[in-house]
Amino acid sequence: MLPDASLAVRAGGGRLSSVVTTGTVSLLDQGLKFNYGFQAHSSSVFFLQQLKQRNFLVTVGEDEQISPQLSSMCLKVFDLDKMQPEGSSMLSPECVQILRIFTNQYPEAKASFFF
Repeated sequence: MLPDASLAVRAGGGRLSSVVTTGTVSLLDQGLKFNYGFQAHSSSVFFLQQLKQRNFLVTVGEDEQISPQLSSMCLKVFDLDKMQPEGSSMLSPECVQILRIFTNQYPEAKASFFF
């Protein structure tokens, strides 16, 4: 069963992905049955996209800030074909890349307009 606070839903690779405000991603099969869920970020997830070329899931969200120089906002790439243990009885896809989005060198800026 999916949590009530779903923010985004994406389809791809025969799966449906749903994100909730707690940073959890839930994956459903084609019959809309719950496959598994995992903690993608420690806080919010703002964006997710499943790639068509490879069975990767890309998320953008907030994690705990590990230092004042690094932002809590990051992009993560998960390989949905490679599972790893998470805790005692849960499995989660392997996180193959983490990219901190804002740093002291490239600080967050407000967008004034869009094309």
